[in-house]
Amino acid sequence: MVPGIGPTCDLRCRGPIACVNAFRQTSLSLLASHFPPYTPRLQVLPITWRWALRGRDCVDGPESQAETSGLDDRLRRLSLPSVPRLRSFANDTLLDVLLYGSLPSRHAIQAAVAQELCALRKRFLKRNPGFTGGVSVAGHSLGSLILFDLLAGQGDGQTPWVVQDPHSVSQLDFTPCHLFALGSPIAAYLAARGQDTLCGYQLSGCAQVFNIFHPLDPVAYRLEPLLVNDVPPPVLLPHHRGRERLHREVRAAILRLSVPLRAAWKALQHQLAGGGETAEEVTQKKEGGAMEGQHQDVGEHQRESVKKSDKESEETATGMHAKESAAKGESDQEPGLAPKTNSDSSDVEKPDGAEAAPMGRLNGGRRVDFVLQEAPIESVNEYLFALQSHLCYWESEDTALFLLKEMYRPPSPEVGRSKQEQGLKASKSGGNFK
Repeated sequence: MVPGIGPTCDLRCRGPIACVNAFRQTSLSLLASHFPPYTPRLQVLPITWRWALRGRDCVDGPESQAETSGLDDRLRRLSLPSVPRLRSFANDTLLDVLLYGSLPSRHAIQAAVAQELCALRKRFLKRNPGFTGGVSVAGHSLGSLILFDLLAGQGDGQTPWVVQDPHSVSQLDFTPCHLFALGSPIAAYLAARGQDTLCGYQLSGCAQVFNIFHPLDPVAYRLEPLLVNDVPPPVLLPHHRGRERLHREVRAAILRLSVPLRAAWKALQHQLAGGGETAEEVTQKKEGGAMEGQHQDVGEHQRESVKKSDKESEETATGMHAKESAAKGESDQEPGLAPKTNSDSSDVEKPDGAEAAPMGRLNGGRRVDFVLQEAPIESVNEYLFALQSHLCYWESEDTALFLLKEMYRPPSPEVGRSKQEQGLKASKSGGNFK
């Protein structure tokens, strides 16, 4: 996992290493509760990069009391004495974005991430010689953009939005299985670089890309508008407890009740309107009976319109109920490695009723954008929880469970069954998981 800007990664002022440790604990608890006991183990490791520009002492932010070197010292001498806390925050966070916009600094950051990835993987394989599993990468905020650019530059180093010198692009000695972007501004950077579309584009260093964001995150952007013209809504991630959040269920229940009530009120209005016209017919009949046949035709037409309106209302209510049932069906399924949830490649596309749509080659035709469910209190005021929503991914059970489902999704039922049997044998024998 590659963190984003600044030395602090959440509202508790924790550094990237502490936040990745929190994500690891969340993932392990979900792995124990949602997956069979023979599931292979999981390790979540932090990848730091700020040391490439600021020195090794600023890896974990305020948790390290050592004096930083290099750029931080120069910025401290150049900064004005007023509002010192705000200027320190700007030096620690906003400057990272400016530095990444500079080509030499961008190459240094990508080289640092590539160096950490390769070194950490070699160290892990040395300590676990029987490991045959895959490696996935995840990035938060600017960290996801760093990974995207790094993976896009693998091979010849040529990308649709920028032509780079192949010798200046850091190369990896392995191919990640997945790229998970959390609260990512990748699409905004691509648009700023003049890239209007990714239609037909495939990330050379990774075949599967997932863009996960909170609906209130001000830094996150969607990727699917760059892939297709007719953009469907993002896929709603199910709650980790297998159901939607309470306020969303209440909203759906109100919607289900309002449809027949609205239909009944419309029918009542038609009946009242029809009764008034019948009274006029009676008055006109007393004045003269010449228009009797015409008024009878009008009454029959009104009765037919009332029946037609009732029928349309019933069909609307039935359709809404079917849509809600289909949207709820996926969240009621038991998560884990069961074939019901993992054998179907489109199971994560069902929760919000979003139809499956071809998304080009970026993710093998699968959906790319996935949105979290906001908490009930977050729906009260969007601006109040905007900053918190950008820092919520480290302890988000829904995010961790989605990553686990994708990483443990077998490529085929036969391969998945063989992997489960291998894990079961390893757990019984007490040996290394494979």
